[in-house]
Amino acid sequence: MEAIGTLTGGIAHDFNNMLAAILGNLYLAKKINNDPESLLKRLDSIEQVSLRATSMIQQLLTFSRKDMTHMQHVLLPEFVDEAMELLRSSGPENIKLVLDICSEPLMVWGDATLLHQVLMNLVINARDALKGNKDPMITVSLRPFYADAVWVDNHVDFIVGEYALLTVADNGEGISAHDVENIFEPFFTTKPQGKGTGLGLSMVFGAVKSHSGVIRIQTDVQEGAVFELYLPIIKGLEDKLIQTPVIAVQSAKGETILLADDEETVRTTTAEFLEMLGYQVLQAADGEEGMDVFNQHFNSIDLAILDVVMPKVGGLELSEHMHRIKPSTPILFVSGYDRGQTFENYELAENSETLTKPVDFNRLSQKIRHFLDH
Repeated sequence: MEAIGTLTGGIAHDFNNMLAAILGNLYLAKKINNDPESLLKRLDSIEQVSLRATSMIQQLLTFSRKDMTHMQHVLLPEFVDEAMELLRSSGPENIKLVLDICSEPLMVWGDATLLHQVLMNLVINARDALKGNKDPMITVSLRPFYADAVWVDNHVDFIVGEYALLTVADNGEGISAHDVENIFEPFFTTKPQGKGTGLGLSMVFGAVKSHSGVIRIQTDVQEGAVFELYLPIIKGLEDKLIQTPVIAVQSAKGETILLADDEETVRTTTAEFLEMLGYQVLQAADGEEGMDVFNQHFNSIDLAILDVVMPKVGGLELSEHMHRIKPSTPILFVSGYDRGQTFENYELAENSETLTKPVDFNRLSQKIRHFLDH
């Protein structure tokens, strides 16, 4: 129970801070008149805090091992540079952030979202260790590393081969020997009660292991700490990488969409976005109302966006009803719950796909066009 109390206290603290930031920026945004630049600044702040909240949920799902990883080729120099640019813009200005990235095209097989969370957690952990430091500094470096037979004989977690060595170092207070032994344990935290979940470094450890990597700590009290991540690299595919296209909003071509979601604010906001793109939107507040709307307009409905968990009739049951009448209807399921649990023992139709809340509107627009144009 003490561990659960530590977890819930930390989550409540972090979410209350995020909600305070969102509400504060919303209040200030309402007070702005005839100053688009200031209004945009407030909206950007709200977006950044919302993304932090999303990342925290992903971290919890990763910890519970109920969230699926999406492995792909990741070119680390570009990845680290882009991730640190985001972290640099959101960190305290008094902390000197040094970036030392090698020129070699080190590529790994990994989950980019998970790796971003790893880097973010390590940088935040380093930042927290710098409180009270008169000259705070965090150094993030990336270089190739070769584990030879001698190294492997002395470090049992390694196999002979080439690795990418990503390090995050700080000149803070360091970590005691006792804390080093427990630092990757779930719920273990050196922060005051309610100031941390005790999941950050545990998630880092699990994520590194899921990438067949190794994590090591070098530290001395009052001399800072260095977290070393060793990730096995893939050779020979550097020139075959396909750049990920920028996700842009894609407009409608006169189609009609059925949107069923019992959360009114989510439903109306999504409907406004879709209408802005040019879609005709038929709304339903639950699955039962969704059935009625579909029964009346199935000939004109080109696609459906369904919340999975709704009162009376859920999204899965609604989709089965729709496909009995019109099997060709594409369906996008959206849910704030864990995907593995929600769709356990349920086989999605070929013209169906799932998206996790909060849904990125740019991505949503692309998914809609993917189904409607094919």
